[in-house]
Amino acid sequence: MNNPPGVDHVTVDMTIGPNDAFTGAFDVIGVTIFGASQPGPGQQFGLQAQFSSLIHVEGKAPGTYKDIVLPLVGATNPFDFTANQTFNQISEAEPIN
Repeated sequence: MNNPPGVDHVTVDMTIGPNDAFTGAFDVIGVTIFGASQPGPGQQFGLQAQFSSLIHVEGKAPGTYKDIVLPLVGATNPFDFTANQTFNQISEAEPIN
């Protein structure tokens, strides 16, 4: 990813089929990124950041839901463990490959 990447959200469409109603306790969709720090001495692999925005699927009726926006906010920076970071803040601190 570029530095800064300029990505502040992910937009998705979701279709729940007529026989796909969820019957469990919870069903959510979120965004987690995985990557590595820049190449060189001390390069780190397996870095991840999970963003706080979630789509709750449970209780939704069958149908197609369009243009659902997941803001890329509320993650812990995997480099310095600063809380409540955006995707852009994490990428500016140490671009993820």
